[in-house]
Amino acid sequence: MRRSSLMFLPMLLLILGWSGLTPGFASPVLRLTVRQVVRRARESDRRLEQLQHNLARLREKISPGVRARLPRLFFEYEGNESYDWNSPYRRMHRLGAGFEVELTDSGASWYRSRELQREIERTQLQIRELQQSLTLEMLQLCLQVFYHGAAVRFLREDLQFWRRLQSTAEQRRLSGSISPQAYQRIRLRTRTKALDLQAEQLELQQLNSQLKMSLREDRRIELTGSLPDRRGSWQEILEKIDSNTCRSRAQGHSLEPAAARLDCRRAADRRSLQLRSLCPTVSVYSRIDFSGSAFPPGQPTLSFGLELSTGAGPLLLSAEDAASRSPYSYGRTPAARAEIDLAREPRSGYRTAVEQLEYSRRELDHSIAMAGEQAEQLFSETTHLVKLLQTQAARLALYEGKMVLQEQRFNYGSIGFESLVEHRAEYTEQMLELLQLKVRCTLTIFRLLQHCLLSDEITFLMNLLSSQVGRSPDDSN
Repeated sequence: MRRSSLMFLPMLLLILGWSGLTPGFASPVLRLTVRQVVRRARESDRRLEQLQHNLARLREKISPGVRARLPRLFFEYEGNESYDWNSPYRRMHRLGAGFEVELTDSGASWYRSRELQREIERTQLQIRELQQSLTLEMLQLCLQVFYHGAAVRFLREDLQFWRRLQSTAEQRRLSGSISPQAYQRIRLRTRTKALDLQAEQLELQQLNSQLKMSLREDRRIELTGSLPDRRGSWQEILEKIDSNTCRSRAQGHSLEPAAARLDCRRAADRRSLQLRSLCPTVSVYSRIDFSGSAFPPGQPTLSFGLELSTGAGPLLLSAEDAASRSPYSYGRTPAARAEIDLAREPRSGYRTAVEQLEYSRRELDHSIAMAGEQAEQLFSETTHLVKLLQTQAARLALYEGKMVLQEQRFNYGSIGFESLVEHRAEYTEQMLELLQLKVRCTLTIFRLLQHCLLSDEITFLMNLLSSQVGRSPDDSN
């Protein structure tokens, strides 16, 4: 029995190590694409979750216009008991119930309904702004991981050549074929390359830690994908859009004009509210009362009425018509009142609302113009970066051909190994510059697509980054 239990011990340790309970075992690796990183960042962000909850709560609210038309019900009881020297003992009970409905309220409920709708749209804009910010942040982080992962690979390969060169130079120094100064120069260059590689590895490690914290993930994350390799990847996107398309899309769908339109609508509703406030407030009511000396009382009386009230400046008007009916009586009490209050200030809200509306319209025009200008600027910057990328790709092709030629010359013995290593270092510098241009071009064109709300092109770019499967970017050991 003891021997059989020992046979299961390695399996138990493996299970515990995989679950993270036993130190010394590597945690499982979580492989994600760029699209999956963005989705997980949105799902784990507390601010976005709170905004979505607020949006759901606002949508569940009853419209203030509908709520204002709901009746207000009431129930009441009143008792009276009295006697004195000149009158006999008397006891009365009264039970009452009724309702009141406000037909019009001078635009107050209409304005609250419009405010609720604007608050919903404003929350939607906040969600969209936060989603765009998170997407751009995660995309930038993933692109940096791709770049530094590629830099680590190239610098590691270069360091192997430099160490080989240092080993050869040390043998030549011992044999006296090179000077100590030349050997020291090669040794310092090799050490510099090792420090450059270490710096890139530390930067990549920091980016991976930042990615884990952003996704609230304990496991090690490995990005599957890379920077686009095809030269025409960005050109395919630019062929689908032009400067005029970007300008018109940005003016109609970017965040700044959308927020300015909400402010303009709010100012227009305020002006309309000032005009609606001149309309009378109309309400109807009805009630039934039971009175009598016994409880429960049994003598019903039905009352109903109509009430109107309005006012503008010092002038106040009100009117009411009420009637009551019982099996033994009927009564009607119409009333009207006009009041001129000279101490009351005249209404100046309409003029203020008009001024605010004019200001909001100017701000909207400015936001639309600035959105179009920003779209054109981003489009021009993207076009310029694509041309630089094409030029750098052509230059890299020349360096690649030159390096192949140098390798052939080295094989034939016409150049030394140090010259070959130097040419390879130049090729690595050009490759890293090309990768930096790819990162800049991808970020710029993504900002352009977000600003113009071009969803199809954004999907194409995300698929392009997620479908490029290559070596692990965080494989630095």
